[in-house]
Amino acid sequence: MQRYPMTPEGKIALEKELQQLKSVDRPRIIAAIAEAREHGDLKENAEYAAAREAQNNLEIRVKEVEALLQNLTIFSYKTADTSAVNLGTAVLVE
Repeated sequence: MQRYPMTPEGKIALEKELQQLKSVDRPRIIAAIAEAREHGDLKENAEYAAAREAQNNLEIRVKEVEALLQNLTIFSYKTADTSAVNLGTAVLVE
């Protein structure tokens, strides 16, 4: 399983994004789908197709963010190993 190094701030940003996706964007898209259904024939309804595509894209992003949050490793520049060139180390190239 691949682990993703992330700063504490990055984790917080992902958590906020996930909350936004689930509590604001998902209900908005569900409402758009319901409204588009009211317009009649779904086969020729561009609004319905667009809303379903938006829903699909949103669900893909939700799964991506959830996977990142489950597989992250909190990384801090303050505690980074500076004995070798690695993530978080500063090097001077002459």
